[in-house]
Amino acid sequence: MNPAEDLLDAAVDRARATVTEKAHDLDAEELNRIAEQAGIGAVKYADLSTSRTKDEACPVLSATEPVRANRVALCQLAARTLRQGLNLLGIAAPERM
Repeated sequence: MNPAEDLLDAAVDRARATVTEKAHDLDAEELNRIAEQAGIGAVKYADLSTSRTKDEACPVLSATEPVRANRVALCQLAARTLRQGLNLLGIAAPERM
């Protein structure tokens, strides 16, 4: 494996352990799906949070179609993933992200 794959695998493993600890009633498929989303999402968040200028290279609302629609959909999926992760941790998510 390469370092990037190792990083993602470690993040998914940590997310799986946390989700398993908090939600004992999930089947293996759902657990793996949530762990992958949360782990990879955490790595993306950590990367993007180090520099606020990265969002300038990927405008959402000012992009032309169909790029705009795809980026809006990605933002909606990110919000849903964050909401689910916070919910698993017992933290109320804001209505609007």
